[in-house]
Amino acid sequence: MKSIKISMAISGIIGLVMLPIAISFLYNTHSFLREAVKTEGTVVDFISSPSSSGGSATTYAPVVHFQIPDGRIIELISDISSYPPSFTMGETVGVYYLPSQPKQARIDSFFSLWGVGASIGGMGLVFCLTSFFMFLISRLNKRKAEYLKRNGQAVQATYQGVEINSSFTVNGRSPYRVVTHWKNPVTGELHIFKSENLWYNPADHLKEHQYITVYLELSNPKKYWVDTSVLPKLANS
Repeated sequence: MKSIKISMAISGIIGLVMLPIAISFLYNTHSFLREAVKTEGTVVDFISSPSSSGGSATTYAPVVHFQIPDGRIIELISDISSYPPSFTMGETVGVYYLPSQPKQARIDSFFSLWGVGASIGGMGLVFCLTSFFMFLISRLNKRKAEYLKRNGQAVQATYQGVEINSSFTVNGRSPYRVVTHWKNPVTGELHIFKSENLWYNPADHLKEHQYITVYLELSNPKKYWVDTSVLPKLANS
């Protein structure tokens, strides 16, 4: 399906864009910590704001005061807000700041220092892995079909119907699968075979087909491939 290929490409591109951005954030934090001086500050207030996830929730960013060697009191407003608040009023917290630019300061916590880079990097990794696994599954399915068509045993399985594969969704849509049954004449066991995902309902095209060809390994019927070549190809797939 064309939309799957597009989704796979978009997912990969987004991931490849996000990863360098994450590395940049992480590198900037690393550079900041190399030059920064650590001291202690006190939480004196919280700034409230609507939650970025929507709804009626309110998040709170701590306001910290800390003193530098020349006696000045510097105010630090955290870039990270949360609900419930990460700190309590009057709590003593670690603070990193640049001696040449004391207003360039960050609270000594994982999310204040590394949270942005880690979050972007994590999402970028998820996008890249999603794209990779979609590509890998597609390739493996194609190789399995080619192998079974060459080396497997062709059997005529009884057409049972069409089901929706609700475990997989792309752009809000789930694909269809052709369901067949085959009774092994040697063992007497009944096997259920399901086709690969189809992005249109093939039921109307199978009304005249009582049997569907399935290629399988007789020694291991779990390895099979349902031949849906009797169906029309989907345009622009």
